[in-house]
Amino acid sequence: MKRNFLNLVIIVAILGLTVNLIAQMEEKLSPETQVYIVKQGDTLWDISARFLDNAWYWPRLWEQNKYITDPHLIFPGEPIALVPSPARAVPLPGAAAVPRAEALLPTGVEEAPLEREAEITEEALKEEMAVSPIVVGLEKKEGTIYYSRMGSTGFISLEELAAAGLILDSKEEKLMLGEKDSVYLNLGDASGIAVGDKFSIYTVTKKVNHPITGETLGYKIKILGGLEVVELNGENVSTATIFRSYDVISRGDRIRPFEPAVREIILQGTKAGLEGYIVDSKQPVSLLGEGDIVHIDKGKRDEVEAGNVFTVYRPARKVKDRMTGRKLQLPVENVGKLVVLNVQEKTSTALVTKSIKELVIGDHIRIEVF
Repeated sequence: MKRNFLNLVIIVAILGLTVNLIAQMEEKLSPETQVYIVKQGDTLWDISARFLDNAWYWPRLWEQNKYITDPHLIFPGEPIALVPSPARAVPLPGAAAVPRAEALLPTGVEEAPLEREAEITEEALKEEMAVSPIVVGLEKKEGTIYYSRMGSTGFISLEELAAAGLILDSKEEKLMLGEKDSVYLNLGDASGIAVGDKFSIYTVTKKVNHPITGETLGYKIKILGGLEVVELNGENVSTATIFRSYDVISRGDRIRPFEPAVREIILQGTKAGLEGYIVDSKQPVSLLGEGDIVHIDKGKRDEVEAGNVFTVYRPARKVKDRMTGRKLQLPVENVGKLVVLNVQEKTSTALVTKSIKELVIGDHIRIEVF
């Protein structure tokens, strides 16, 4: 009897949290957004494969649903906002689509653990849940852009970054590490580090070649999170706590001194005539849209600055007039806009702020003058 009563209390509590989360999601997400309710055994990987047609889109789902603190811990009854681009959307089956809070049923939530209720804090619920960044005055000369996940953008480096150290191991036997996990570093008294020092966690994912010219542009650096030293354990070992996680963190990942990210970018005017290409993207996806991070082949050597705006376009092409047999030239088609977030020597990292069509690696870009 007591067990049944306790299960009922758990169900009511979880339903209340779910209803509140969906209510907040409906306020902030676009009308076409669908909401999927997590079932027993679901993972972000599975949900991405099922509804976005590609399991590798799971980091985007995590970014869209900011109340999820650990992407490997989602529980039955939690709402997942699906904000797919048209080309990759897979319709939700009627039983899984729950666009309104009043449609919720208690199916499959009775086994949810009690401790999860405590993890869903008021602070987590207040985080912005929209995938698109807040953009203010993009068309104005004095405009600014604010991007809340600036520290996670990554970049392309001409050479592999010299690491200060790496993550040796963790206190807990976990394959994948995240926020609040304790880890051991291969740095100690001999390296000169001190308690309180912060480091960025990163990995080198691949060498990047230009999609059109084949030129080697550098190495793709993926920022995974940040950690802080909490204890020195000898000459070559220290203990640290992960305070920020943008992606899965593993043993062997590299660290370098932490640089706080500037989240507000002031739009900058520039000279005319600069053209280039999108050469890569933060996530390994083939189709790109608003809110995605891309890399372009223009950087410091081209006098590019953070805040420069680029138009993404498809060049004019000729088509045959089937009535007359003549070849007619179609106009240039503008398909999106980018704002540069950070600049390297030969490349820059940019945020897609507008996309009329899906963007792809190899798309043409030209700088806007204002």
